[in-house]
Amino acid sequence: MSESAVSPALRQVRGRATALPGGTITWRTWQCLLWWSGLGEGRTRFRARWLRENREIIEVAAKDNDIPPEVLAGVAYQEVGEKPMVLDDLVDWLRRTIPQRLLPGRAAGNPDYTSYGPMAIQVRRGAEALGYDPGTLTRAQRREIIATLKEPRQGIYVAAIHLAGLRQEAGFAGELTEAQGAELTARYNGGPYWRGRQAQRYAARYRESLPVLREVLGD
Repeated sequence: MSESAVSPALRQVRGRATALPGGTITWRTWQCLLWWSGLGEGRTRFRARWLRENREIIEVAAKDNDIPPEVLAGVAYQEVGEKPMVLDDLVDWLRRTIPQRLLPGRAAGNPDYTSYGPMAIQVRRGAEALGYDPGTLTRAQRREIIATLKEPRQGIYVAAIHLAGLRQEAGFAGELTEAQGAELTARYNGGPYWRGRQAQRYAARYRESLPVLREVLGD
């Protein structure tokens, strides 16, 4: 691994995140829950357990980046287990290999728009959070970013940094209101299109999940 592939911010994230305990529940475990519990119930049980097992890193990452823990947990609650992570690598490969005009829908586009890891962070957003220039990434840097996003504790921490950047963009100061927290989740999901229908549904689901999030974080 080239030293230049690892930014100072990435070294800090790895040092901070790997010093904390992480969860043991995985995508394979989630598959079993789906088989035994039914799709909706299995996904809900998986996500609640995942949050409990990763509560410490969620709370530390949120505190370090001045983000309410329930906002960071709310993003995880919607993203974790949403799809098999092997699909991330497949979409990335398609975007790098096949001409864009031949790719349908979401598979088309720049490979750095591919989302990775349990927190579903795009490579370009991960690059920004970790102090890289997304427009000039080397292959080695890109590999390091993807590896970071795939590792749950590090991915959580990068998501917290990204949310902090979104908070700054939104101009939110002081203690966040529930509405401001919901807006941050919409911005996380929709980027510049956060006012759109999909991102607003994401924010609405965040608000609906708040009782569960607070119960999990308050255990």
